[in-house]
Amino acid sequence: MGGINWHWSKPLTGLLLGGLLWRGLVASTLPAGFDEVYYYLYSRHLSWSYFDHPPMVALTTGVGWWLTGVITPFTIRLGALLIHGLSLGLLYLTAAHLYSRRTGLLTVAIAP
Repeated sequence: MGGINWHWSKPLTGLLLGGLLWRGLVASTLPAGFDEVYYYLYSRHLSWSYFDHPPMVALTTGVGWWLTGVITPFTIRLGALLIHGLSLGLLYLTAAHLYSRRTGLLTVAIAP
């Protein structure tokens, strides 16, 4: 057990930033769906739980407009974009720890 390998290479950084930019572009051009608008209302009226959604739905939806004060499809989706980027970073660390850095890089490259 050598611990976690924290080495971040340029290709990995490029994949993560490129993916974030692409997803950000898509998030800013698509109109908000019915569910996303519903989640936005959750974030305006926080509660420990709603009948069919946990409080994390409201927290991730509210991050964008809490930071910017602007309500757009992009800001509604900003929390999900950040969590997705964090998840890809953790996916890389897991694959690099279990196998190799190259495997971690390939895993991030093929992850949706």
